[in-house]
Amino acid sequence: MENSPIAFLHARLEERERIAQQVIEHLAQDGKRGFDLSQLAEPVRRHVNLNDPASVLADVAVTRRILDDHGLEIWEGGTWTEEQEFHGLTSEEFCRRCSYHEGVGSYRYGWCPTVLLLALRYEGHEDFKEDWRVSLSGE
Repeated sequence: MENSPIAFLHARLEERERIAQQVIEHLAQDGKRGFDLSQLAEPVRRHVNLNDPASVLADVAVTRRILDDHGLEIWEGGTWTEEQEFHGLTSEEFCRRCSYHEGVGSYRYGWCPTVLLLALRYEGHEDFKEDWRVSLSGE
């Protein structure tokens, strides 16, 4: 799973967390609680306030929880139902959150759209894989 979107996302989250922690430590060393943003334009001030270290750390924690819910599971046995065969299911890996659909059983295999959408925010990163790209329009 080294080249998986989940491993990729965990690496990006570690970077974001590390930078946020460095900002917190820097402010603590200087005895400051924040920065003087008064010289910045209003849209820039709002952006900086929305991306303060505490907000970044909260976002990292939430994203990790989402990734924990959407990891891949391996289907380990039993027999394929006629319905599963009808849907052309052959892979043994599926998202533990998104794969099950009532009446069809484990029906969606591979990386779910949730994980791929989370990875998409880093599409400009050199380690992003093109086959992780999904449409933002939901199509």
